[in-house]
Amino acid sequence: MKKYKSFCNRLFPQSKRICVLLLALCLPLGGCRAAGDELSGLADEVQIMLGGEPSEVRKLRQEPVEATDGVHLEYYFQQLSEEEQRVYRQLLSGVREFAQEIDVTSADDTAMNRAYSALLKDHPELFWIQGRDITYKTVHQTYGSFRPGYSYTREEAAAIEQQIALAAEEVKALVGSESSDYEKARLVYEYVIRKTAYRETPLDQNIAGSLGEGQAVCAGYARAVQYLLEELGVECLYVSGTMKDSPEGHAWNIVKLEDAYYYLDATNGDQQEATVDPSGREDILYDYLCPLPTEFEALCQAEEDFSLPACTAVDYNDYIRNGCCFSEYSWDMIYSYICGQIEAGASVVRMKFTDPEAYRQAWTQWIEQEGIAQAAQYYMQWNGLENLQYYYGSLEDLYAIYFMF
Repeated sequence: MKKYKSFCNRLFPQSKRICVLLLALCLPLGGCRAAGDELSGLADEVQIMLGGEPSEVRKLRQEPVEATDGVHLEYYFQQLSEEEQRVYRQLLSGVREFAQEIDVTSADDTAMNRAYSALLKDHPELFWIQGRDITYKTVHQTYGSFRPGYSYTREEAAAIEQQIALAAEEVKALVGSESSDYEKARLVYEYVIRKTAYRETPLDQNIAGSLGEGQAVCAGYARAVQYLLEELGVECLYVSGTMKDSPEGHAWNIVKLEDAYYYLDATNGDQQEATVDPSGREDILYDYLCPLPTEFEALCQAEEDFSLPACTAVDYNDYIRNGCCFSEYSWDMIYSYICGQIEAGASVVRMKFTDPEAYRQAWTQWIEQEGIAQAAQYYMQWNGLENLQYYYGSLEDLYAIYFMF
């Protein structure tokens, strides 16, 4: 190729068209199809050499951009520009085919990045590109190329897809025909937490880690929740950002329940290895299933690259649903509530406060001044026990206190 280019530059420095003709003449004589293929390949190389585009890229420009893939919500896709949506569709098609290099019809670095980011957020099922492998990108004059870092071969991914499908079938079998969207969200929240151990592994960013290996970090938890709720027909978004007092990124979900949006953070709800309850009885915290929006937003901040639906509803917050969310504090009120819970057979008593000062008063009297000991005495009397080992825990950022008898 370099010889042809040098020859043309010497003899016809002003004539690019003649250069292409000379290249065609240099082809070996042979079958028409073989000659045509070689001519097409050489023409493409010359076109690129002269600042043009390969024929495949030119074909991509002519293809329509589908408004939906017909399966997934694709919330982030809807926020992209027309150019970014076209790149998104081209990347989605290539990634599904495990293409080693994917050409896209944009040379705008920002557009390419936004399209790829939206794709990763919208499609939890693409676990083979949601690992820690590096994706390389090349920007040409008028188009770009991606070389995804695939964590698996197509055959390996197919085997893992079977495991993930089995997990989805398990969840569907647990859902009743009359289950509400909230009941589905709660079920998925519990399922992902019990299925997944918080571990850093090469596959911890995706559903292959959470639903396949049973090990993941926050991205794996959030993508598993998104995947399963989409399977159940519940609108669910993957959200990435940061968490208070943490140097690392964080991921969680936004779920739509009865025409309102709520936060859902299965990672923080997983207490399987925490010290909240050394007995292991309280392995799930429901504080992060539909937490109060203002409290959660003070704890976790989403990235600002895409807009998100506002979460303002509180009806499905676990404390509000169970009548143990208090706006003020008094000893008598809380003691009466605790005794009522014990009489109802509870061995775990939860309470939260919407006022920080009320929470501090409760903490001082029931934890620092060991008011919990009086609650334990009542528990023993009511249940006819001579001794009792009890625990307590708290979530300071959410103003919640737990007693476990």
